[in-house]
Amino acid sequence: MFYTGIERFCVSFLSSPLSIFSVKLKSISSMLATLMLLALVLVAGVFVYTYVMHQGVVMNGGAGVSIGSAQITSEPGGRGYLSVTIINTGGVRISSATVSVYSQGNLIYQTSYGPIPPGGSATATGTIPSGISDGAQYMIIVSATSNQGTATASQEVVAV
Repeated sequence: MFYTGIERFCVSFLSSPLSIFSVKLKSISSMLATLMLLALVLVAGVFVYTYVMHQGVVMNGGAGVSIGSAQITSEPGGRGYLSVTIINTGGVRISSATVSVYSQGNLIYQTSYGPIPPGGSATATGTIPSGISDGAQYMIIVSATSNQGTATASQEVVAV
């Protein structure tokens, strides 16, 4: 039997009425799946980009400094002995690190140390001539300078 285009459509529709919609649904569902996969890849790409850029700043970026340990030992007559371990946490060489000791907001001692390579550490020591009392609190601030900027770390200590 020879069918025209409309007749063929009617015969196929009557034999399987959902076959027409399944073709359309299959193409729509595959398109949605593709769009969802594309969105997932874009979101994952943003996360990877953010992580890599953050690691690049940490590993290669400017100066970074932390205080590994800090101690002030009081001596008779108000003198004190200072010991501060400075750690270079940045990705560049610290050319100089200034260690400042404050008592109630007033600078009582300052010394410089350097250079410190990336990932390296150094211990700055010194004798504080006056103003140290056993059991008193002091603020130690380390300011590190490199060719890519400065970084600061601080720590409170109690003189022993």
